[in-house]
Amino acid sequence: MKLVKKMVTLVMTLALTFAGVLPVMAAENHSSVITVEGLSGTSTQINIYKMIGLDEKQNQWVISPWAKDYVSEDAEGKYHYDLENMTVPKTVSDSKLTSERSVTFSGLDAGAYLITIADTTGVTQYSKAVATTYSYKEETGLVANRSVTVVAKSTTSKTDKKQSEEAGVAGDDVVEVGSKISYSIYAVVPYFDGEDDTFWISDTLTGATYNQDAVVMMGQKVLVENKDLQQAATKTEGETFRYDLSALLEKNQYAGETIRLEYTATAMAADEITNVASASNNPDGNVPTVVAYTGKALVEKQNEDAVALAGATFVLFREKDGKAEFAIVKDGYLSGWTHEEKKATELVTNQKGQIEVKGLNVGTYYVKELIAPEGYGVSNPHKVVDTKYAGKINVEKVQGPNGITVEGTTVVKDSKLAALPFTGGIGSVVFVLLGMGCVAAGTGLVLYRKKKNVKAV
Repeated sequence: MKLVKKMVTLVMTLALTFAGVLPVMAAENHSSVITVEGLSGTSTQINIYKMIGLDEKQNQWVISPWAKDYVSEDAEGKYHYDLENMTVPKTVSDSKLTSERSVTFSGLDAGAYLITIADTTGVTQYSKAVATTYSYKEETGLVANRSVTVVAKSTTSKTDKKQSEEAGVAGDDVVEVGSKISYSIYAVVPYFDGEDDTFWISDTLTGATYNQDAVVMMGQKVLVENKDLQQAATKTEGETFRYDLSALLEKNQYAGETIRLEYTATAMAADEITNVASASNNPDGNVPTVVAYTGKALVEKQNEDAVALAGATFVLFREKDGKAEFAIVKDGYLSGWTHEEKKATELVTNQKGQIEVKGLNVGTYYVKELIAPEGYGVSNPHKVVDTKYAGKINVEKVQGPNGITVEGTTVVKDSKLAALPFTGGIGSVVFVLLGMGCVAAGTGLVLYRKKKNVKAV
């Protein structure tokens, strides 16, 4: 009987020893692999932190001290992770910076790892993830290393926007009424987790009209053509358009990729043109807005004593390709250009002696005075492309304490005409008397000569 007890004890000891050694040996293989896929393809930092590891001496799973407040175990021995509130430690288990769509960490111990992903460009925001690098063999119930793939989930993305004028000379944010402005909206395709299957981009224009020529691009590849976008276009109150791009979520083939929506708009008669973009996976408060400005030219008409003169008539023009282009103005805003001066809009100074033309780009403009106020002469002392002008206006963009202004001013001075004597005044009396004297003297001289000639006969 004693021999049997000794044998049982020995067997149990061997079993416990064997069961304790195998998991440790499995963990010491350092053969686990974590692959992270679905990255944006831009500069991305991926860090991994060991949350749970195998204590070789105690032969049990041990939660890392930094993770104890965020990891819990249920009655069935399963671990749960509070990723939302989790604060990552300063020390990482491994890290990589990549611009590829995926990255691999190898040579890892069996355990559970926290994965953090950060887009260094700030465009894409990723949620934390957990990877477990162990499994249990069903036939033995022992621990084995394993390879695991994690798909990066971009829960939110920063929507960005750019604008440029197609035919402008001022840069990106100063335009002329009637010109086309090109817009590009950048957004990141979210990861479809089986729950939220919607993805859309919308835009709101103020001061411009949408030209309905949008396409969705990825690099130089067209993902969605204009005709397909127009057919699916909708809008909510206040929006210019909204495009449903949920089809891009299918099979997560574009998850994490940055796409851009390209289209143009035509600048209307406005001092500012605002454009507000939004996407369904936009972070709260991230509503990118771009603003374009139109400039104005101001003419001030004065006399030599700096007194404002009303009633002066001007035309505004510019030089382009060696020729004069005259402005056509409607309701104070530029509405077009003509090479014929007779078709130009005649601008008359108000009681403040001013005229104002808005909706201009930055550049150099001129005014030609056609009609001066009563009692004054037209002031056109210079020449530009064979056309006389009274004032040169440089419309410029200025960043001031009250914001951006785009404007230019010129002062045109007229001189009084020389005063002539008027009928009934002292001047006319003098002239009349002198004339009568001359006539009388002439008549007397003729009579005297006739009388002298008679006596001689």
